[in-house]
Amino acid sequence: MSCTNQICTLSSSNADSFLSASKNYEEAFARIRSNDIPKSAIERSQLRALVEATRNDLGICNADDISRGYLAKTLECYESLLAPIRTLPSEIMISIFKLVVWDDDFVEIATGPFRCSGPIFPLTWVNYRWREIIISQPSFWSSLDLFLRVYGREADFQLMADVVGECLLRSGTIAPLHLKILVRGWDARASSGQLHVLNMLNEHAYRWKEIVFECLLPEPHLAHMLNQICSQNTSLPALEVVNLSTTNKEKPFLLGFFGPTFIHLPRLHTLFISLLRSTDLVLIDLQQLTTFRINHYIGCSFAALLENCPLLEHLEISEITSSDAGVSSTIPFVHHTHLTSLHLNNLQWFPIGLWQSVHLPNLTHLEVNGYMGRGSFLNTFEEVKTMLVQSKCVLQHIHFHWHKNGLNDSEYAHSCFLQGILISPTSTIDYKYHDKRGSLPPQCFGNCGIYYCYTDTPNTLPTVTSSGAVYHHRRYMTLSLLPPEIGP
Repeated sequence: MSCTNQICTLSSSNADSFLSASKNYEEAFARIRSNDIPKSAIERSQLRALVEATRNDLGICNADDISRGYLAKTLECYESLLAPIRTLPSEIMISIFKLVVWDDDFVEIATGPFRCSGPIFPLTWVNYRWREIIISQPSFWSSLDLFLRVYGREADFQLMADVVGECLLRSGTIAPLHLKILVRGWDARASSGQLHVLNMLNEHAYRWKEIVFECLLPEPHLAHMLNQICSQNTSLPALEVVNLSTTNKEKPFLLGFFGPTFIHLPRLHTLFISLLRSTDLVLIDLQQLTTFRINHYIGCSFAALLENCPLLEHLEISEITSSDAGVSSTIPFVHHTHLTSLHLNNLQWFPIGLWQSVHLPNLTHLEVNGYMGRGSFLNTFEEVKTMLVQSKCVLQHIHFHWHKNGLNDSEYAHSCFLQGILISPTSTIDYKYHDKRGSLPPQCFGNCGIYYCYTDTPNTLPTVTSSGAVYHHRRYMTLSLLPPEIGP
């Protein structure tokens, strides 16, 4: 029933009461939207009197009185105007908003027509003060999470450009930009709309602090962005984090794809890249890099890679293709003192000779994943072990994740798998393997502090080692303490 029809069914006195309650609510609601809080002690006293009067009216109002709903909402508005949060300084409000917003200021919905969402937008709808604070704070508009996909309407591309343009405008000219771009599709008809948005982002490349670019193919989107940066001689002085990923292994980054785009990155400390050639090392400024994750590395030695990353602390590599193209015939000896964490995936496909001339004396964390019994796993692992022994590093945490229990082979079943490697007395070993043929004998691990073992085998009875320590082998996790001795 509409408000007009409701009034028509009421008596004159009830209608007046209803209209008065409705008007009071509209005025109170307008006050909270504009954050019209009491400024003086007298105004606060007057507002408290209104709260008491409204609460009394609500208390004597019949349950079926049509004015009751408006009275309840009016009381909420009055009480809201007295809430302490409305008097907090803008600086504190900004800190509170950041806890809500995190870094997803603008997120495009991945399906249907173009829409944008994110926690920042509802906050601007609460009241005038919140909106003013948020709009005036560039950091709330400097993180963009963008899906580039093919739309059926030209209007969707224009709307995307309008929203991105407004966010960039509100982010100012100084605030660092965090960009995440996921390309979900492309065809010739969509190229102009998609590339126009990328051009808008490129105009602010000097402010990029973090860029994540994930696509099926590097052409044309990523190539377009890099070419634009190079052609305009745009510097990237603020760039700290780069993630460039393609999901199509058949068409990766071509030789020389990056050009001189990243040749000067004075602040770059984290780099994730799906494919890197050893010839690319001179095209990317890696001097300040501390974290490096490479899905596919094409080269013949890690010495050349580490030589170009003097401050590197964490290295993860998932696939290697041996190639000596563009590499000096003389492999440099690298005594790398900063690397503390090494993560090697698919070790069975790593070529031999990668670790020659490499010492990592301060390595403490080692993670190795692979398929035992396939490829050159055992030879490659022996090479890694040799490098570790020669480096004289003391490992604190070791993680093995193997598919198939290669240690059941007669050659390795009863040998000390970590023999010769220095292990801290407080070390932790995470061991996970997928094979239902049986468990490992505890002597394969040598002396260390704690074992966390994950396996597909059923639970078995505890095993007592020669040192008297108890090694529990279970389906999910085991924990066992061994003597605090360093070394084999």
